[in-house]
Amino acid sequence: MHFFTAFMDLVRRSRSLDAKARSVRLLKENLSGAQRRQFEKHNNFEVVGGQTGTRYRIRPGPSMNVDELDAAGKPVAGLCFFPAGYLREGDVMLAQKLALELYEAEALTIAHRYPSEPRALRGAAARAYREL
Repeated sequence: MHFFTAFMDLVRRSRSLDAKARSVRLLKENLSGAQRRQFEKHNNFEVVGGQTGTRYRIRPGPSMNVDELDAAGKPVAGLCFFPAGYLREGDVMLAQKLALELYEAEALTIAHRYPSEPRALRGAAARAYREL
């Protein structure tokens, strides 16, 4: 019985890894060439809002992973919004990309906006955050 339990745990873990890999593959397939290169080099990518032309950076993460950028590419605010349901990281990032490019106004009405530099960050951590 112990062998069967261990085997099923292994199957569950491999399915989980497969789902994550599939979500990242789907994300990459839907990025522009420039976005894909940026994602592969920096593990994030920028999108341009479909209505305002505002630039946003989407980083890996299930939430609090979208930065509104100024003209110099520095974060001016963070945005927290994500699709309903349990989705893998790549699927969340793809949904956020499409929302900002196609439905920016609606996405911004539901997004929680927060300061770009959380007060909890101090010293070296704050400097590193500002250098993104």
